[in-house]
Amino acid sequence: MLAARLGGAGALRGNGAFAIVDEVAGGSVWLQATRRWSEWAGGQAAVDQVFDVLAPVLPPGMPRAR
Repeated sequence: MLAARLGGAGALRGNGAFAIVDEVAGGSVWLQATRRWSEWAGGQAAVDQVFDVLAPVLPPGMPRAR
């Protein structure tokens, strides 16, 4: 599981990148970076923080359209 590779829900809660971290069935997690859309769209800092936390489990390279 990807969440486990990142330290689990507890580590994801504690890193400060997410406003909400909820555990769901099967060990998955629901991650919400900001409480309001304007906080996400209003600044690159939140985007960068989330990317930095999730980068270890993302495929390498630049995103591409399928």
